[in-house]
This record gives sequence, structure tokens and C-alpha cells, in this order.
Amino acid sequence: MRAENFGVIKSTILRICQRSILSIKKYPRIATNLAQDAGILLFYQLNFMVFANLCEAIARKP
Repeated sequence: MRAENFGVIKSTILRICQRSILSIKKYPRIATNLAQDAGILLFYQLNFMVFANLCEAIARKP
């Protein structure tokens, strides 16, 4: 994977995170429900683990 691709992936993930944060600010009641939902939290955790592994793989490439 090239460095340009990594930048695209990174900016896409940041955009998704920003949208999530904005919707949580708009709908606090929904945010409270999400915070109590361990499944949602696990989903984000898994995504970031995948992203971290991807970063590691890119870093190892010559």
C-alpha cells in the first residue's frame, strides 16, 4: 500500500469520526443510549484495532 492511500484512509476515518461526534452533539438522548450500548463501543474498538494493524503493516513495508 502506498503512502497516498494511507492518507486517504486516515482522512476518511477522521471524517467519519467527526460526523459521529456532530450527530452525538445534535442528539444527546441518542448519544446516551449509544454510550450504554457495549456493542457499538466494541464495534468502534474493533475498527480502530484494524486501523492500527493496517498502520503497522504499512510502517513495516520497505
